[in-house]
Amino acid sequence: MAGDEWCNAPPSDHNDKQKSYFRNEVAHLRTICMLVLTLLCQRAHSETIPVTTANDSGPGSLRAALTQAAANGSADWDLVSFNLPGAPPDWVIFLLSALPAVSAKVVIDGTTQPGVLNPGPNARISLVRSSTDFFHGLFLNGCRNVEIYGMIFQNFKSGPTRFGGICLKNAYEVVIGKPGGENVFINNGVGIYSSEDFGDTGANIKIAANYVGVTADGAAASPNQSGIDLSWLENVVIGGADPREGNIVCGNTVIGIGCGGFTGINLVENNLVGVSRDGTRTYPVDKATGIFVSGAATFNIVKNTVGVQEKGILLQNVSKPFRVQRNHIGTGPSENEPLGNKLYGIQVLNCPTGVIGGPLPADKNVITNNDYAIYLELDVSRVTITLNSIFCNKKDAIVFNRALTVPPLVTLDRITATGASGTYQPGALIELFYDDNCPNCEGKTYIATATADAAGRWSYTGALTGSLLATGTVNGSTSAFSKPTFVVSSAQIGPAYCNGSTGFIRNITATGATQFEWRNALNEIVATSLALENAPAGTYYLRAGQPGGCLLETQRFVIDQKVISYEISGTNIVPASCFKNNGQVVITAFKSDTPLSYKWLNSAGAQVGTGRDLKDVAAGEYTLVCGNMNGCENVAGKFTVPQAGALDISLANIVKEVSCEGNVSLRGIRVSGGGTPYSYAWKNEAGATIGTAADLPPSPPGAYFLTVTDTYDCTASSGEIRLTGNDGAGIKVPNNFTPNGDGINDTWNITGVQFYPSGSFKLFNRYGEQVFSSKGYATPFNGTLNGKPLPVGTYYYLIKLSSCPPLTGRVTIMR
Repeated sequence: MAGDEWCNAPPSDHNDKQKSYFRNEVAHLRTICMLVLTLLCQRAHSETIPVTTANDSGPGSLRAALTQAAANGSADWDLVSFNLPGAPPDWVIFLLSALPAVSAKVVIDGTTQPGVLNPGPNARISLVRSSTDFFHGLFLNGCRNVEIYGMIFQNFKSGPTRFGGICLKNAYEVVIGKPGGENVFINNGVGIYSSEDFGDTGANIKIAANYVGVTADGAAASPNQSGIDLSWLENVVIGGADPREGNIVCGNTVIGIGCGGFTGINLVENNLVGVSRDGTRTYPVDKATGIFVSGAATFNIVKNTVGVQEKGILLQNVSKPFRVQRNHIGTGPSENEPLGNKLYGIQVLNCPTGVIGGPLPADKNVITNNDYAIYLELDVSRVTITLNSIFCNKKDAIVFNRALTVPPLVTLDRITATGASGTYQPGALIELFYDDNCPNCEGKTYIATATADAAGRWSYTGALTGSLLATGTVNGSTSAFSKPTFVVSSAQIGPAYCNGSTGFIRNITATGATQFEWRNALNEIVATSLALENAPAGTYYLRAGQPGGCLLETQRFVIDQKVISYEISGTNIVPASCFKNNGQVVITAFKSDTPLSYKWLNSAGAQVGTGRDLKDVAAGEYTLVCGNMNGCENVAGKFTVPQAGALDISLANIVKEVSCEGNVSLRGIRVSGGGTPYSYAWKNEAGATIGTAADLPPSPPGAYFLTVTDTYDCTASSGEIRLTGNDGAGIKVPNNFTPNGDGINDTWNITGVQFYPSGSFKLFNRYGEQVFSSKGYATPFNGTLNGKPLPVGTYYYLIKLSSCPPLTGRVTIMR
């Protein structure tokens, strides 16, 4: 049956059609294998050509043997056998140049070398490139019926073009390796290679039991760039039905097993990729693909173990039906081996038709420990995923990315201990699974299959003992597992403040879920609502689903501990004044966040304020406690509100000045205490304000009163200040004095000058030269100039008293 016929079959017939299709396919594969076996059984060697020297060339060399085989023609088989001298370390042929191409009907059998080997592959003869030139180890070009056993191929590096241990070009009926006749390929450009040139072909190739990329003893990887990398071939078997025929393909850096542009029916079976035969060693390669296939061919990938690659199995642009069945991907036979592939267990890229799994429970693939179990892209419209065991993959089980069609998820309406029911598309096959114990809702254990009726309703009756999930298949297209979906991109996370339980996680959207569990790092349930509220600092995740169904887990969220300590960076303290409760502490700035709550305490611990600023308090000690209303509080500062000093007016240094008009002014009043700036008010006896400065302006003789007010609005009064006048002639200027040091009349004593502190006093000799000058007359003139006595004689004075007319006259210095 053709693949399209199978895919277009009614859903109810899928199992029978699938069994029939693959029975025919297996029969074809068996025909290929029987053909190869028949060739092996029918051949009779017309000549055995021994290789007796490890020399690159000359009699008895491998080069000579291949030349002889080619000369014998293709009518009969030739056996190239080996009998090199020495022990196993001597059985190495260092090639300085390319060997002749292998001709038809040739068996190259390294197992004919006599001697004892250590346990392991029976590869006895080593071919090693020992040249700066690039070439293949063995080149099968345009030949048929070639077998190669018991050889080690090493150092056949790729140069500008690709080279390998064995290269096939238009080669047919070729067998490379068998149990007991294993080949080893290490440190080559490609282990086994076929020409990539379009138009080159080949068919009926079997590659079995070889060690590719790992040393003969299996102790370490010795990688090829690619292990088995074949192109444009038809009807190829890599591995075989006997587990011993599986190739050990490990450590290769790009591709483990590659089948590009194939046609016909091809089988990849029982190979071990990334792991030793006994499963005790792994050979991780982060950027490699374990098994790659493409082409207009049918591929059967069965019973392989594939692990520790970037991608386990990649099917790309396979246009005919494929089958991936009975493989262990990301684990081994016990299903406990940690062999996860970095990205995908299976990636299906633009392959319209195929089956992953099979109609029998034994056909299941076990897929675990990868990032994604099955990753489907572009045209995957008839890919059936059935009866597999998928569990504990890190990110998801079945993912459609850029797919042309994405099947909807099955709806589970009712789940009880005795059955389940739901809806999907009419005629769909509904496979029910038990969930695994990991976070992503994956179908680990198959339970049963139900069929949706014409209305899309389906039901299952039977005991259910675990969390349930389902897939649906219509027209060969299988959905992902039913599960809730989350949108966490808008999640809001609030911190827990100061060891409190104020944290929260909000704004997560969950679809297909009615049951919610928030769990902490100890896996304890801490909440059962969609949003997590009132939580302490820690790590949390949400599990959501429906009763009896799987619970999907979100990523881990972290609620941080946030300790806030408020610190003040600027204040303005106003003292208490006038012995009143009018002191203040004004907070001008914070170094930290601005608090949301304030508490002012006095020295006795009593609360006296709840605002940012403290106002209207007596002098004393005060403490500010700041908080955020979420449990954080700290002492932000301690402050002293001083008592401003009493306001005082001092008249001790007052200076009175009388004008020529008889008006009196005062200056030199001193104010202390209180707070600056001060304001002044001079009033006369009638209560009228006559001045607002510290000095009394010129005023008539009488009683005056000064009131001073400080910045805190405290006041002080001078009391009555009575002023007497002067008629302007009140000063008396003597006309002589005797500065002779006898203590009598030694200075020019002018009386009444204290009323004219701004007056100008000058004295000139008879030549008009100034010998004395003073503003005010605080210190009387003593008859000297620059510390030296002036001569006896007459001198002339000029006295100016405020706005009065100048006074002039003579004064005589006598000795």
